[in-house]
Amino acid sequence: PLCGDRVTVTLNTDQNGIITDFGFEGDGCAISVASTSLLGEKLPGRKLDELLKMPKEEVLDLLGIPISPGRIKCALLGYSCIKKALINAKRKE
Repeated sequence: PLCGDRVTVTLNTDQNGIITDFGFEGDGCAISVASTSLLGEKLPGRKLDELLKMPKEEVLDLLGIPISPGRIKCALLGYSCIKKALINAKRKE
């Protein structure tokens, strides 16, 4: 909310809940865009349930650079959006 970064993510899955495709549109800082992009490269072939259990440290490790405490939210923006969407979808089931 403070920095104004925005991201919209799209996941496609097969009938077994395996991610087949990932896409995103976003407007934000280099860290939020890079993190979401790198995360998206790792998702196809993984199960949705695995994604719900993915630790945030795994996403931060994808960046390969130290992230200051003030930029953690930027680095986890795409990850947070995906997890919230999956949790909401499971509630509707």
